[in-house]
Amino acid sequence: MRCFKSILPFFILFLSKVKAELNGCNEIVISDCDRNYCNRQSEVDFPSAEFCQLTCQFMAGDSCQSWAFKSNEKLCDLYGCQLSEWVPTCKQFGGPVNVNLEACIQQDSGCEAFKRGHCNFKEENILANIAGNFRAEDCQVLCTQFPGCVFFHTDEHFCTLFSANVAECDSVSGPPVPEQASCNEITTTPTTTQTTTPTTTPKTTPITTTSYPCKFTINNENAFYGSYLFNSSAETTIKFSLASNLACQATFVAIGGGGTGGYSSFYYGGGGSGYVETVVIDISSTEYEVTVGRESSNSYVKNKEGEVIINALRGGDGNDTSGGNVLFPNS
Repeated sequence: MRCFKSILPFFILFLSKVKAELNGCNEIVISDCDRNYCNRQSEVDFPSAEFCQLTCQFMAGDSCQSWAFKSNEKLCDLYGCQLSEWVPTCKQFGGPVNVNLEACIQQDSGCEAFKRGHCNFKEENILANIAGNFRAEDCQVLCTQFPGCVFFHTDEHFCTLFSANVAECDSVSGPPVPEQASCNEITTTPTTTQTTTPTTTPKTTPITTTSYPCKFTINNENAFYGSYLFNSSAETTIKFSLASNLACQATFVAIGGGGTGGYSSFYYGGGGSGYVETVVIDISSTEYEVTVGRESSNSYVKNKEGEVIINALRGGDGNDTSGGNVLFPNS
């Protein structure tokens, strides 16, 4: 009988998002938000955004944790909750193509927490005006795939892609501190005309996206994973959304299949363990093939183009006098 079996090979895929970049958060634009989402106090005839923010600062306790000011109406809304609680209720979003939208929406402090709103965009900068009710993150992905697109904006009717980030905005919102004046990139310009609906002929571009840009699916399942242990010898396909190419990395740890054991009437040599390999990559493909090596087989990952990302060699075979080698290839 055989007394030694090869060690079970496996893959572990850890997926982590690159540290959130908050640069450009204050270039995000929002409109049509739920003004009744949390306790709100509205004041009219306020002279400026600075005065609105100062009022928020002086209100007792936590009765004002964020504010919004609209220049044309001289309207100041004072909210009893932070920006991250009511900003997601907005029906219109826009921003730079490379901004970390999710992180920016959750930003409640610092200059990057300020948001502009009620903006007029120049029609001459429109690259495409795609009809449909798109989520902000999906509209952003479309922008990444459209040549020359640097800014996107979506509402309930269109995803609009722009060649320049040029807009005149009538409102601004932010936290009680720091003072808006110290964050000199945030300005509001009163506007006298209403936003015009672009007349560009709508285009349709089929694309598959997801709300989980740094997660993956397995063999066309509907579930999304952030990490996974692969121990089936069947070839497995993992898929990422196009958004993963923006700011995602994956760490693969692979163990090759164990070697076979050898024996005679008196001696038993066990198979060596498979080699261990690890690699960290930037997600550059939407699809990867994972192959877990069985006994005496390598374990490896290939991208959609067939390039080998990682290859963990099999362990050595034993014989009737000694076990299989377990040395690393570079030893």
